[in-house]
Amino acid sequence: MQLHAIGGDITRVHVDAIVNAANSTLLGGGGADGAIHRAAGPELLAACRVIRATRYPDGLPVGQAVATKGFNLPAKWVIHTVGPNRHAGQTDPGLLRAAFVNSLREAARVGAHSVAFPAISGGVYGWDMAEVARIGVSAVHEWPAAWRAKTEAASLSRQSGDAAGITATLYAKTCRTEKPDEMSWRAKESHRITANTTLSEGKAKGAAICGNAESENLGESPIESVTFVLFSPEALEIFQAEITRRTGR
Repeated sequence: MQLHAIGGDITRVHVDAIVNAANSTLLGGGGADGAIHRAAGPELLAACRVIRATRYPDGLPVGQAVATKGFNLPAKWVIHTVGPNRHAGQTDPGLLRAAFVNSLREAARVGAHSVAFPAISGGVYGWDMAEVARIGVSAVHEWPAAWRAKTEAASLSRQSGDAAGITATLYAKTCRTEKPDEMSWRAKESHRITANTTLSEGKAKGAAICGNAESENLGESPIESVTFVLFSPEALEIFQAEITRRTGR
């Protein structure tokens, strides 16, 4: 994955998806959030209202992310996330990391290959810019390995499902040719295998329910490039230094 840091206006960046450091209402606000809503047009607010009404009636939780179309923006998608607000006592670095990671998950889910991030929580939410850079660049830099692990696990799961289907077919054919006592043994063994498989599937489904089920779908293709778009020369310098420290470039 390519990592870059630039200065500029995130609403003008030509990437597949931009990340909006939103507030939990998803209804627009000040700073970059308001600028994104203005540039995208009223359709963005309408889409966010639908999400609030159907999925997040109490607002988007801190650290979570959700995607909408980009409408009038150069970007095809907007990934809305809520960063932690230090002034509100939200000082857990894990929440900030979650905002970056879940934004990447949403971007991958909608098929984005290139993503632009702001400095989530680095403005009025009071987080030190160096800490935002450290957490954000780390989360992005480690993403490809996480994506590969997830996709490999999904592939193995699909292969296991295919194998179970083949086993069931072979068992049905065997039942038509075996003697009754042999069929009884096969039936017991099949029941044992099925019970174990069902238990494993139940655990997997429970894990999905506990998390963001949609975000667990990591998409068909990996994210190829991430650009941090910074609002000040000082922030740009900090992010560039952190990228160099992480990547050696």
